[in-house]
Amino acid sequence: MDYTIWNNIRTMNKKLIILAALGIALMASSCSNDTKMYDVNYGLAHEVLLPTDSLFGNQRTVPLETTSECLLTKNASIIYADEHDILLSSADDVYRFSGNGKFLNKVGNLGNGRSEHGKIASCSYDSRNKTVGMFYKLTC
Repeated sequence: MDYTIWNNIRTMNKKLIILAALGIALMASSCSNDTKMYDVNYGLAHEVLLPTDSLFGNQRTVPLETTSECLLTKNASIIYADEHDILLSSADDVYRFSGNGKFLNKVGNLGNGRSEHGKIASCSYDSRNKTVGMFYKLTC
């Protein structure tokens, strides 16, 4: 081999050794014996009860319409709610209700075809664009 290639390899090896030594020195300097102890029982001893009004502001109970086309499964969850719309998801469907609980429509349909979706793992709602994002369970 050419002398310049060997010289380049030696230079690279020296740089790698210096870089490794610097990394080890930084790791060693970040390890210190100044361990801070925190009392995790402090929060438990000083319990503060907060009224739900202070946490959630203006809340109300809305009874949802219960017809055969909008019966929810036991694992339904709220995606979004305001005074105009309530969106709920289950493993199979996303349901849209009005602010007073009247069933409006399902968002999409379960299936494998065009404009259909798979089993839902979770959902999110983009209030600015008024779109529902669905994350599907993978099936093999």
